[in-house]
Amino acid sequence: MSGEEWISGALAVIRQLRLFIESLREIEQDGRPVLPDGAVHRIPTGELTATVFPRGTLERVICPGTRIDVWMQPEVDESKGRFVEVWTGNAR
Repeated sequence: MSGEEWISGALAVIRQLRLFIESLREIEQDGRPVLPDGAVHRIPTGELTATVFPRGTLERVICPGTRIDVWMQPEVDESKGRFVEVWTGNAR
């Protein structure tokens, strides 16, 4: 039993490290982590959200029904370029 727990913990850490490295590569190439198509939504209150989990099929299978959204501040609007400034870290 403890062997199973050790392996599952190690696999989770290895996966997170791989995802972290992937994000760093995207930042190096594009200046920011890449959001999949359709990840940014406008909710009924008018605010923007970006779905950051699940990122792929494996995460959908491992964590069914789980979704993580990042909510932007109300003044963030993609049509004014403000969303890009916030997402790339250039907002003032």
